[in-house]
Amino acid sequence: MKVTIEDFSHLLSEVIGAKIENLQLTNSPIDVEGWDSLNHVYLIIKLETFYKIKFNTSQIQHWTCVGDIINDINSAKL
Repeated sequence: MKVTIEDFSHLLSEVIGAKIENLQLTNSPIDVEGWDSLNHVYLIIKLETFYKIKFNTSQIQHWTCVGDIINDINSAKL
C-alpha cells in the first residue's frame, strides 16, 4: 500500500506536536510551522521506524518538498 500525504501529515503532526492543515506535496519545512532542523531529524527517525526502512544520506540531502520524501518512502517499500 502506498503512503499518502495524509499518512505523512499525521506522522509529521506527531513530530511537531501540532495538527497540520492542508499539507501539500510541494510544501517544504519552511512552509510548516514547527518543522525545524531538529524536528526534521526526529521525523526521519520516526519514518524509518514506522515504515521499517532506512534512508541514506544522499536521499535526505535531495529532499526539497514533502513529495520527495513520500516518493522515497514508497520506493523503499516496494
